[in-house]
Amino acid sequence: MDSIITYLLIYNQYRIKIIYQLIGFIAQHIPLKQMQFDDSNSPKYQKFKVDKLPIIKRFEQVDYKLLLAYYKHKYNKIIKPVQRRNGKTISHKIVCPKCGATHEYIYDNNGSKGQYQCKVYGTAFQESNFVTKPLVFKCPYCGSTLTERKERKHFKVHKCTNNKCSYYLANLIKNFPNKTLKFIADGYSAYPLAKQQFELEEDKIFNLTQVIGLTNDDPVSTEFRWVKQVVERLNRTFKSSYRVTCGYGSDDGALYGFSLWTAYYNFLRPHPYNYWKPLNELKEFEFAENMPAKWQILISLGQQTILQMQESDAS
Repeated sequence: MDSIITYLLIYNQYRIKIIYQLIGFIAQHIPLKQMQFDDSNSPKYQKFKVDKLPIIKRFEQVDYKLLLAYYKHKYNKIIKPVQRRNGKTISHKIVCPKCGATHEYIYDNNGSKGQYQCKVYGTAFQESNFVTKPLVFKCPYCGSTLTERKERKHFKVHKCTNNKCSYYLANLIKNFPNKTLKFIADGYSAYPLAKQQFELEEDKIFNLTQVIGLTNDDPVSTEFRWVKQVVERLNRTFKSSYRVTCGYGSDDGALYGFSLWTAYYNFLRPHPYNYWKPLNELKEFEFAENMPAKWQILISLGQQTILQMQESDAS
């Protein structure tokens, strides 16, 4: 028994000696002033975070003939070949990599710039880059394909490059006080006053740049005039739609009318400078063949959003 106690005392002295050596090493090589600060809440220690898991799409080839028969059986509708305009044709070699649809069912998706879209399955592809990857990662927020940006030893880093992604826009809003938003306007004096009032009420600061005149006589006009012209095109388009209404009978009517027009302008109206496509394309419109069907889908999506907002407010 005495030998065990003697052994434990010797071992305890050995541990104390090691602790003293460690304290001496810390005092010699680590500045003691650093211990006065609590770095546990520093942003540098919060960079690592776990993102929402991506949507994994597996490439599975199907037969377009079976899809044509399925559409006819379920919807009693026949998918007709694409009607070409202005004498444009597509090479017989172009087929859909997903379902094998022949060139008769292939759209020239971006004006002879190399991208095609299958009318049967809806797949967008390029002649030199078929969508035959065994696995494709989709953004869980907007559904866009994730792009591989970095490769580490044990994993790869993918990123969503869609500038209209809801996650990306939400992060922009978080950085709003850092003047990430730029507002481009003409020389009307009401804009600086509105900016000042917004900053007072919302406590958020943004940059206001005013483009003066009709010609580029200064560096600011040269850089930002194109943005002003985009806004002016929107105003002219709205004016042409508003003029035929002969005005609104109430404030609610004006609000409803403008809200519907905004939805049409952003999601339904084809724009020439966007290759005759809407500014925001929705995957829900994939099989909507006419404008009334697209309006029904858009109104349904709006109702779902309102219900989600009401539920979140109630909780």
